Amino acid sequence: MKKAICPSKINAQVAYEKATEVIAVYKAAHPQEMADVAMDSQVHLRKLVLKSSAFEKTDKRHHTDSPAAKQSKPFYGFVLNAGKKKVIVPVETGVAKVYSNEDILAEKSVQKTFSVSGVTYAVGDTINGIARYVPVGNCKKERRKLRLNGPIVTAAMAAMQDE
Repeated sequence: MKKAICPSKINAQVAYEKATEVIAVYKAAHPQEMADVAMDSQVHLRKLVLKSSAFEKTDKRHHTDSPAAKQSKPFYGFVLNAGKKKVIVPVETGVAKVYSNEDILAEKSVQKTFSVSGVTYAVGDTINGIARYVPVGNCKKERRKLRLNGPIVTAAMAAMQDE
């Protein structure tokens, strides 16, 4: 089985706590912008695509190289809406950040299951309406490993001796 994501990164309650901490810090830094802003009571799992301008410019790309991507690859994350801002907690990294609504190109709700790095996840259970996801299977079959005295090698050796 492929490596599954840490259970705390696919727990909506943990994502909500991270998101509320980040939005509280953002509200303290921008009190006029965030005054009287309504915030969701829970996070929602979404498949997202962000504009490339939403990311920090830590990449040292030469201007003569191929053009920069105009958007991110689709990824799954928990989203908390707070007025004109959204806090996104990506499933793979678990790091919460505040984004503007204009930075989001596509936001699609996740139905029953979703797949990250070849592992399929589904809702394992809910506690007080807050979902916890669990790995339910692999997308790809793993290849069978040959052992020296395994059944495949033994059958092949027996077939060779019969000839």
